[in-house]
Amino acid sequence: MLTARTRGPIALDTETTGLDVFGASYRLRTVQFGDEREAWVIHWERGERSALRRFGPLR
Repeated sequence: MLTARTRGPIALDTETTGLDVFGASYRLRTVQFGDEREAWVIHWERGERSALRRFGPLR
């Protein structure tokens, strides 16, 4: 099993409903993270029952 030390850097990104972070309709939609081999997406706006989705291996 590869460890964090051998896999290298991890990227993190978010998707939201807009740029007005103090607006009443502003929401976090997804959080994505991954490395050069795999990517993971958390569908935050879908709620607790939404599964963490894995995309990998990346090519």
